Amino acid sequence: MQPWNYIVPWQKKWHLIPVKTWRFVMVKYAMLTGVMVDETMQISFLELCRQHDISEDILLEMLEHGLISEITNPNKQLVFDQVHLKRILSAHRIHIDLGINSPGVILALELKDELEHLRRQLDILQRHIHS
Repeated sequence: MQPWNYIVPWQKKWHLIPVKTWRFVMVKYAMLTGVMVDETMQISFLELCRQHDISEDILLEMLEHGLISEITNPNKQLVFDQVHLKRILSAHRIHIDLGINSPGVILALELKDELEHLRRQLDILQRHIHS
């Protein structure tokens, strides 16, 4: 029996393109989704711990090891913007999923940042070469 494939013309009511196959298919187009985030919005230390179920002790330990530069508001409370929130949540995820201690988490994030920086530089150089 032969494996069979079919692609039906796109209909607006469909959310995904139906493909039946016995092998992997590389789709040329992808549907991207995202959430609009107000980068100026800030969250306090306690709100962050409560909303994202992060231990205050763990977060303080990560901050002491240099996870992010702290931002304070005029009331001398720790507050974080969305960029810092993303980094804190990544650190917490690494800590929980991999069981890495705070200095290890900080090192992993620094290496990830360096890798992203090098990839951006490589993309710029490749575009420059091909243009």
